[in-house]
Amino acid sequence: LDISTIHYGGRDRNAVSEHDRVTNAVVWKCKTGYTNTGSALRVVCEDTCTARNGGCDRNAPCTHDRRTNAVVCTCKPGYTNVGSATNVVCKDISSINHGGHDCNAVSRHHKGTNGVIWKCKTGYTNTGSASRVVCEDTCTARNGGCDRNAPCTHDRRTNAVMCTCKAGYTNVGSATNVVCKDISTIHYGGRDRNAVSEHDRGTNAVVWKCKTGYTNTGSASRVVCEGAMKPWIT
Repeated sequence: LDISTIHYGGRDRNAVSEHDRVTNAVVWKCKTGYTNTGSALRVVCEDTCTARNGGCDRNAPCTHDRRTNAVVCTCKPGYTNVGSATNVVCKDISSINHGGHDCNAVSRHHKGTNGVIWKCKTGYTNTGSASRVVCEDTCTARNGGCDRNAPCTHDRRTNAVMCTCKAGYTNVGSATNVVCKDISTIHYGGRDRNAVSEHDRGTNAVVWKCKTGYTNTGSASRVVCEGAMKPWIT
């Protein structure tokens, strides 16, 4: 009786046998997808994927082909194969030509899926999409969200958007929500009630002068209007 037909010849159930062409002796080897962790005389077949990840790249989980049970190495999300079909080498997508995204975008890996997520650097806004990030200077997009009387600029150190009221206006909002109001409309800007204001054509700064019939007896920075009545100062 053929030895190989008797209870696997005392060998592992995941081993298959064949006869040596010259000697006709029974030779045992593991089935596809299994690796012999024993010896030629005592074959022990272990799932190849459990032995050093099946020889796959550390970023390519080892699996089996459903039809043949052969080992399949597939790069995990966030990585791409820069090797070949038979020699899979996984490289972080974000490190290859900036992931094909805008040079002003930065990447991170999703904690759950490890997929690469791209977003624009501080001071830039994505005018593209989640899959095709296009970073534009935030200040060029609707003045960076700043008040129309607050030109948008960038912090020199962080590049964060800064909204600063232009000359002749003051912030009546907050540091994070700048709202600019014409200084001259706020309680006379701290000036004499008989003074009127206008904006300098060159700098837009508020300039105060006394109404007709009154004379400034103070200074340019502290206007005191004197006329038929006694001077009045806020």
